[in-house]
Amino acid sequence: MLDLFLKGGWVMYAILGASVLALTIIVERLIFFVRIRNDDASLIRRVEKALTSNDAPSALAACETGRGLLRDIIAACLPEWDRGCERMEAVVVGGIGMGALLGLRAAGIKVFRAAEGTVADAVRQVKAAELPEIDENGACAGHGGDHSCHKS
Repeated sequence: MLDLFLKGGWVMYAILGASVLALTIIVERLIFFVRIRNDDASLIRRVEKALTSNDAPSALAACETGRGLLRDIIAACLPEWDRGCERMEAVVVGGIGMGALLGLRAAGIKVFRAAEGTVADAVRQVKAAELPEIDENGACAGHGGDHSCHKS
């Protein structure tokens, strides 16, 4: 076998190098995905059970043992749990129709346009007051395939 490899010349060394690189990437990705694996269903059950009992601190404690984007979103929102939905102050959307915009604004709820990024980014941007508020000019008026109203 070694004799065949040596007879192949420099091409065999290039193939060997590419094979080692590919194997290294495969192992690294395997380790990465094993490390980020999370159990979102279990986290949701634990948080839901705690919130059903009106125990926001236990729900936050359940988030401390989890990981991932869902955990980050829940952990960011839980400090506001005691305020209740009827005290909602703002929503973040990619696009919104005029009727919905006017209804939310009439209820005293601000409407912000989501920027590029994740939901966790949007939560952070709302808290830092970095998102633009949508006015009547930014609402969708029906678009038949033209989604320009969903752009910043």
